[in-house]
Amino acid sequence: MGNDEFLIVSYFSGGAACLCLALAAYAWLRRPAARIFGALQKPGWASILKRSFPISAILLALSAFMAVNYYGCTGRGYKEIASDRAYILSINQKQISETASSLVVAVFVWAVVVLFNLVSIRRERAKERPRGED
Repeated sequence: MGNDEFLIVSYFSGGAACLCLALAAYAWLRRPAARIFGALQKPGWASILKRSFPISAILLALSAFMAVNYYGCTGRGYKEIASDRAYILSINQKQISETASSLVVAVFVWAVVVLFNLVSIRRERAKERPRGED
């Protein structure tokens, strides 16, 4: 395999790995999030949250993957990058690392969203109960 082919294959395989990470995070958190969103009193809001959860995970993972720059601060040229396979592999590892980091941030952001939803559910249920019952 030539240098150009190696660069292309490694780029797209790294992108596929990052997409798989995003899908795995979504699959792992899908059911708990759906149960929490399903408990909301406002069905429109629950529907929006259910739809935006997978989209946000996938878009954040892909944006982190694409944010890694091959040229770097040194301003390396294409031929120099394509001929250095160790550098290409290190960039791929950096892309996967950035994707994992962005997924962690996404999980924390969604945890805050879920926390606000749980607080609102608790408040709604507290309003339904007569005072003095606890």
